[in-house]
Amino acid sequence: SFVFNDQVSFERMRSGIVALGIPELQKVEPAEIFRGGKLEPGSYSILIRVEFQSSDRTLTDQEVSGWSQRIIETLTKLGGTIRA
Repeated sequence: SFVFNDQVSFERMRSGIVALGIPELQKVEPAEIFRGGKLEPGSYSILIRVEFQSSDRTLTDQEVSGWSQRIIETLTKLGGTIRA
């Protein structure tokens, strides 16, 4: 889960992730969006679900971990912070 300012849309996040050019990336979708509670006004929490798949081989944990790290870096550059 990440916390973003309301001005950052999911489409912007999705575009940033897709722009990484990971061929095995099959899906990027919002799994949960939350507003209110202890979040600052003008911000929201979003859980993004990504799916990696290859049609010709089994993906390694190292590959998936590396891609996940790149996605985290991209979302951070867009102003997101990992929700604790």
